[in-house]
Amino acid sequence: MRFRAVFALTILALGSVAPAQTPKATPARDLDGIAVEVFKEMHNRGAELYNAGDASGCLKVYATALLTAKPFLKHRPAIQKAIDDGLADAEKADGAKLQAFALHKLFVKVRADLEAEAVSVEAPKAAQMTGTLTLDAKPLADAVVTLAGVTRAFTATTDAGGKFAFTDALPPGGYTAIVTGAGVPEKYGITTASGITVDLAAGKNVRDLALNSK
Repeated sequence: MRFRAVFALTILALGSVAPAQTPKATPARDLDGIAVEVFKEMHNRGAELYNAGDASGCLKVYATALLTAKPFLKHRPAIQKAIDDGLADAEKADGAKLQAFALHKLFVKVRADLEAEAVSVEAPKAAQMTGTLTLDAKPLADAVVTLAGVTRAFTATTDAGGKFAFTDALPPGGYTAIVTGAGVPEKYGITTASGITVDLAAGKNVRDLALNSK
């Protein structure tokens, strides 16, 4: 069975559709999410047909869904290639039942790949910050370093060598740092007076903080 012929016949059976206005571009993560939901629904419908003994119907559902979704995945060329390769391999199988089973495996792979891509796009990369706190060029132990962001504040405590590490996942961006501890001038404990700002990028950041008592 030629899947592209089945796809063309299915589209013709739907009748003519009035031309619509050109839509605005859809973000990649939204296209991925839509495709995942479509594949989930069509996978279930195809499975119902297959389990009811209608392998040909299942085959048409799977092939049409894959060929319909493919043009919307231009931002995922590896997945588009997997669809093309999978369809070509399935066409070589002997009979609708084996072809439908081959497309079932292709569905599972494409859905998994899309879900993995969607997660990688949506998950924001956090920042980590470590450093050494000094007062008059000497390491300052047992001091509390606070990073004040727009909506949240994060704290870390220095060890005997003045080293600190924030254990929280920090949103990348700009922060005002304040420091409190024995011998630390009062101004360093006030966000509007400390004068310490740090800009954190995603990943590891090393920021040493040098305070002066004068």
